[in-house]
Amino acid sequence: MNASQVAALLLSKIRGLESRYDTNVLDLALLVSKVEAQKGDDGEVGAVGERGEKGDKGDKGDTGQDGKDGKDGKDGKDGKDGLNGKNGLNGKNGTDGYIGRDGLDGKSGKDGKTGNPGRIPRHQIRDGAIAFEQRPGVFGDWIRFVQNNNYYGGGGGSAEASLKWIDYATGFSSEPTLTQTIATGDVYTYTYSNGTLFRLVPNGSEQDAFYRIFSGGVLSDLVVTKGITI
Repeated sequence: MNASQVAALLLSKIRGLESRYDTNVLDLALLVSKVEAQKGDDGEVGAVGERGEKGDKGDKGDTGQDGKDGKDGKDGKDGKDGLNGKNGLNGKNGTDGYIGRDGLDGKSGKDGKTGNPGRIPRHQIRDGAIAFEQRPGVFGDWIRFVQNNNYYGGGGGSAEASLKWIDYATGFSSEPTLTQTIATGDVYTYTYSNGTLFRLVPNGSEQDAFYRIFSGGVLSDLVVTKGITI
């Protein structure tokens, strides 16, 4: 007989014993129920037993379900502004940028005012001849002439009275310009350090002369005439 057969035989006997035990218990219970119960005398109170030892701690229970979320609370009041912080240190200078393209040339400005006339060139007169200074202390060739000038007054003063036609013809501070051509010749404007004069270069029998006024094609206020033969 192998192990499996032995185990099956033991299991069969155990079940037979359990069946007879259950039958005896039922029969005993039936007999007890038929006996009339009688109250017995109270027994003596038993002595208090000693306290038993503390039992082992039970296992930790399962985690309960999460509760529902509570309602949102009211917003709190805004706090007061904090103090201003101290200024930070200045940062380092950045690197130089690239040089930009050249801008477009601007429009030409208006011509400036004419500068003051330069001084009358220095000259020397000797024995009917005149020489003009070429550079400081150096004079040019002598130019001979026959003087027969006529000078007219007009409040010029002693300084103006000492000037001759040649002084006005050569003592200008800027190049003379043609102002207008009239019936008697060409009128040029001469600029000096102390003012402006108008010269008539005649195309006929009129005299070569300087005037203070030229208006409406008419010269007036004569200053000096040439009257010189070279």
